[in-house]
Amino acid sequence: MEKVTFTTANQSKLIGYWYQGVNDTAVILSHGFVSNKTSSNRFTRIAERYNQLGFTVLTFDFGGCGESPDAVITLNQFIADLEAAKRFTRSRGYQKLMLYGHSLGGLVTLNALDDDVLAVVLTGPVTGSVPFKEISQLDDEQKASLEAKGFYYEILPNDPWREKMCVSQSLVDTFENVNQDKLWRDVKMPVLIIHGTQAEEKVLKQSSERVKDILPEGSRMVIIEGADHGFFEQFDDIERMVVKWLIAHTRHNARTFTTV
Repeated sequence: MEKVTFTTANQSKLIGYWYQGVNDTAVILSHGFVSNKTSSNRFTRIAERYNQLGFTVLTFDFGGCGESPDAVITLNQFIADLEAAKRFTRSRGYQKLMLYGHSLGGLVTLNALDDDVLAVVLTGPVTGSVPFKEISQLDDEQKASLEAKGFYYEILPNDPWREKMCVSQSLVDTFENVNQDKLWRDVKMPVLIIHGTQAEEKVLKQSSERVKDILPEGSRMVIIEGADHGFFEQFDDIERMVVKWLIAHTRHNARTFTTV
């Protein structure tokens, strides 16, 4: 694994982990809200497993997250950051991509699809409008800051790189005003959507179920009973599913396919 830095269109330098593989397809992982490039070790596991199969993998910190520079977080900024990650990956010789997004990273991914994206994996994704209160419970101080300043700080007690992140009113509004029809109109590649049934997954699942009949050919929606938004207890199952999905939607055989 190599620690890498790449530059966005506005010259911000983002930090990522590059797992060099031997196949001709690269996978880019986009983390969720109040998270970072390891996604509480979930992305580390997925990246290492994909890499064992011969695939190159990039995980990275969006601006304002992890080791990347401070930023007031908006959806448009996250989309621009993912576009920068795609440019960086292509600059290293990869013209076939797969995108994997968790939670907010799923919404970002759906806004950054190109013809060279072979397939998509979304775990606990935001795929339509959801009340922000289902995502984060703000205290009185955070609510006051949002009203007076247009942003507030999320405290990150378990993040190894930063103590807080700055969330914009724009991002709050984004969660609640996703144009689901427009979002899915141009999605042409197969999408694997995985949801749970507990906590915020109830609302996120309901949102995704509204598009199940218009998903592109070859897509699949999996509901894991009893799983919450973290999927920690079910992650062995998720790992197996997303590995099989990767192999099924690339044109070559992964070198350790029989171990899946």
